[in-house]
Amino acid sequence: MLSFTRYVFSCLFTIVFFLPAVAYAAQDAQSILIICSYNPAAHQTSVTISDFMDEYTKCGGKYNIEIENMNCKSFSEAPLWSGMMTQILAKYQGGKQQPAQIILLGQEAWAAYLSQRDSMRVKVPVMCSLVSSNVVILPEDTVGDLDSWLPGSVDIFEDHMNIPELQSGFINHYNIGDNVRMIRAFYPETKHIAFISDNTYGGVTMQALVRKEMKNFPDLDLMGGRRIIEHV
Repeated sequence: MLSFTRYVFSCLFTIVFFLPAVAYAAQDAQSILIICSYNPAAHQTSVTISDFMDEYTKCGGKYNIEIENMNCKSFSEAPLWSGMMTQILAKYQGGKQQPAQIILLGQEAWAAYLSQRDSMRVKVPVMCSLVSSNVVILPEDTVGDLDSWLPGSVDIFEDHMNIPELQSGFINHYNIGDNVRMIRAFYPETKHIAFISDNTYGGVTMQALVRKEMKNFPDLDLMGGRRIIEHV
């Protein structure tokens, strides 16, 4: 039983982009749908939602705000997240229930949306925050050994993902190449680099990006796979 709860860029830079969203809005839409990866009461999520609602009110916004919580926990549940997103979106498809806009907060909600968006019958303008440009597409079914799964990294900009409904957002972009060049500038004799992260979706996504970018430095050895890194 899939469970979710409903409530009424290391060298890093943040990409902020804004495009007109009116063309996608349904005329009879009466709400803005916010889909969170975690409990909306969590500090970072709560602050983001509060700031949005304050600005929305100042701008004269009139639509109701609907908040859905995917309640993502362990990465072992990752194969279920797309299904959670499908269930949430199904509740808001068609008629007055269809939102004027969807806001995705958090890497897990972002990945779940991107992993199944092609099957959506209706698309409305999408915003995102607390996410990064590099993503890992979620598995459609249970992976045999998720602890050692080595997925590929996809960049929504560099890999030209076609997401016309994505209208605006705050997206972190991690510059792994400049990190490596900085390391070599300080330590020219470097031969091995170890990347350590946790075993969350964000950690797995960063590991996938580092593996991808390190192919540009064939003279350097990236130490360890996921199973080794997790037990350091």
